[in-house]
Amino acid sequence: MAVKMTFQKAANLAGIDFKTGKQAIKKQYRNQINAGVSIAFVGSADLDDHYKKVEPNASRWDYAVGFSAGKHFANSHLSEFEVLNYND
Repeated sequence: MAVKMTFQKAANLAGIDFKTGKQAIKKQYRNQINAGVSIAFVGSADLDDHYKKVEPNASRWDYAVGFSAGKHFANSHLSEFEVLNYND
C-alpha cells in the first residue's frame, strides 16, 4: 500500500532541502525540464548536492522534481532528461 504525501513533506522527511518550483535545479538546466501546459512544478531538490557529502563516488540521481499532476523523479544531464512516474 502506497503512502500518499506531498513532495515537500517527502523531501523534508528524507532530510533533503526542498525548494519551490525548479529552484533547486541549477539555472543552466532549468529550461531543459518542461512538463507541458497543464502541469506545474511544485518543488525540487538537489539530490546530487545532498548525497555527494556522504557518497562522493557513488552514482546518484541529480534532482528530484515534484509536479502538480503527480510525483516524479527527474534526472537531468545536459541534453538528457528522464522522468519516472511514481503515482501508484
